[in-house]
Amino acid sequence: MTALQAALEAAARLFGPCEITQVLGPAVARISAHGGAEYVVKKHADRDKHDREVHAYQHWTPALGSSAPQLVAADAQALTIVTTALNGHPYPGPLTVAAHTTRPGRSCAASTTPSSLALSRATATGYETALPTGPPAPGPS
Repeated sequence: MTALQAALEAAARLFGPCEITQVLGPAVARISAHGGAEYVVKKHADRDKHDREVHAYQHWTPALGSSAPQLVAADAQALTIVTTALNGHPYPGPLTVAAHTTRPGRSCAASTTPSSLALSRATATGYETALPTGPPAPGPS
């Protein structure tokens, strides 16, 4: 059984019959559940990655509101998560600073909120870094 098949099977246990609407990676897919609800299902390769991502969804993404997917379910035994699906399409290339720049010559920091920068740093290094508290810094004019 492939990772994608295992992820779909875990989603089917939660929602009933599901259909893959878009393959996003070898172990990640956008699915449509009964009634047309859209989710993203992901099968992790190991326990550490699963636990780290579940922790991030439980503790950090709520602060980002509708700008980030929300954790719907986590199956620790199957190492699978299900999140809400956001509108839009995934960025087609590798995620680099250039991918986050909104205009030529502007840095990533100038076009990204403090919360999303903290989340990017934290997920790159583990979950030792907390999100900033208080109101967001004013953006560029």
